Amino acid sequence: MSYRPPRQTGRETLENIAARFMTSDLKDLPVLVDRVLNYRAIKASESAIRKVHTILTDLLEKFPTYVDKLDEWRFRLSHAKLFIIYQQTRKYLPIDVANALVKVIDELISSSNPADSVKRAKLFIDTLITKSKMQG
Repeated sequence: MSYRPPRQTGRETLENIAARFMTSDLKDLPVLVDRVLNYRAIKASESAIRKVHTILTDLLEKFPTYVDKLDEWRFRLSHAKLFIIYQQTRKYLPIDVANALVKVIDELISSSNPADSVKRAKLFIDTLITKSKMQG
């Protein structure tokens, strides 16, 4: 089973919303939060979403301790990315959720301003878990 992008439909994908979360002006973030909350139903294992949320939130909250060790922090993010792809391959995470989270991680890894990207990523991930809780 290989990791593949979602089929394109007429709607905005969760991956595109995630990309915009990481690059938009701060004033646009409330609109993007609403887009995630109004996104179609996310059919995912609650435990898988919670586990991914825990792993990523832990990495993001520990960012200040890695300021002098960004390569190590990026390595840990890469490991989290592999875990997300594994969860999607096992069908615990839907592909659109996995792609969105991978997009956020890729943006964090390549960011020239990681402190700002961490804040944006936290907001996206918290919005995603809120969305999954609203359904169940």
